Amino acid sequence: TMAPPSATLHPLDLVGSHIKLIDTQNNTIEGEIYAYDRNLEILVLYESGDQHVTSKRKSFRTIHANKAIKEIISIDKPSTPTVPFYNTPLPQMNLDKIEETVERALVERKKKLGQGVTNRAQHIFDVLSKTLPTRWDPEDRGTIVVLEDIRIKNPYGPGDVAGAPSEASRNRIQKILEGEQEKLEKELSVLRLKTNSNGAERGSGGKKYTTGSNRDANGAQGDSDYKHKRTDGGASREGGSANRRRSYNKQK
Repeated sequence: TMAPPSATLHPLDLVGSHIKLIDTQNNTIEGEIYAYDRNLEILVLYESGDQHVTSKRKSFRTIHANKAIKEIISIDKPSTPTVPFYNTPLPQMNLDKIEETVERALVERKKKLGQGVTNRAQHIFDVLSKTLPTRWDPEDRGTIVVLEDIRIKNPYGPGDVAGAPSEASRNRIQKILEGEQEKLEKELSVLRLKTNSNGAERGSGGKKYTTGSNRDANGAQGDSDYKHKRTDGGASREGGSANRRRSYNKQK
């Protein structure tokens, strides 16, 4: 068993080498070392597989050199590395162009955000806008306009579609809304099950809960006890009044 490459040779010296190893999940991995990040201790392996040399599709794998490698079976550095782009400098990045792309994406996203709408309304809008021209009605807040003719109002169900120019277009929109409605109902069902399960767990934690019949029986018993106490109390008060009257007469 060999130690991880960072503990034997400098990984940068191993770039271009063919390596065969076993990771901590007992998977056998084979490829050529394409790059190494000395700060993160990450190896990048090129896995050629069955890809042709001229293929533009390249497969790479990242592995932590000191945490994810269990055993290194072999390391062989060929005289002529077959790693693509070997010894080829990376192209310069046009940061201005990247920034423009990000800003353009933000502007486009803001156009799709509804003003004062619910999360569900925004979700429905995003789903429809993936495949169909969709916009918000600026004069009727919360109304979604699809294909410039079809209008969908809150709560955005299949029955809330209006203005469809044809039955085919209406059915297409309604089918999408039905699918989203089914997803929502499934999510709510799972949420209810979790809530009920948590409630049952709390109920079995030593607290006593009475059923409706028990509460009724206990309530009736309480009313009866209260009546007896009230009657006894009244008799005591009457007896006390009689004694006070007799004592007053004797004094006279």
